Amino acid sequence: MALGRELIIKRKNADDEFDIVCVVEQRSLNINNEEVDTTRPDCDNPGGVLKYSSIGGVQSVRWSGSGAYVSSATQALVLQDILGQTLAEYQVTVPSVGTFEGPMRILSANFQGDKSGEMTCDLAGVFDGDVVFAAVA
Repeated sequence: MALGRELIIKRKNADDEFDIVCVVEQRSLNINNEEVDTTRPDCDNPGGVLKYSSIGGVQSVRWSGSGAYVSSATQALVLQDILGQTLAEYQVTVPSVGTFEGPMRILSANFQGDKSGEMTCDLAGVFDGDVVFAAVA
C-alpha cells in the first residue's frame, strides 16, 4: 500500500463536497502543542532544585506540500484563498491515522519552473480555529 500517496488535502466546494488539491510529490501534516513554562521555585526551599512544570499553550495544525503543478478548478480556488487571505474549509487525510477538518488559511504558494518545461508549486497552510479529528477505526 502506498500510504504516502494517500496523505491528501481537499478543499470544500460550493456543493459542500471536498475536492482533492493535487500535490503530487511531497506533503506533510504537523501538529504542534507549544508549551507554556510554569516552573516556579519552591517557597519552602527557594534555593533548591527547580522541577519543570508546564501547561498547554498554542496548538497549531499545519499542512505543506510540493510537487508538479496541476491546473484545475480546485487549484484556482486555492490560489484565490491565498490572494484573498480567505479561510476555507479543508480536509487532510493521514492514512492509518485519521482525518483532520476545519477552516484553513493557505499561507503561501511558491511556483518554480525549469528549462524542461515543468512547473512545480509549494503550498503551506494552517488550520485556523477548531479542527475536527476523526480517527481511523
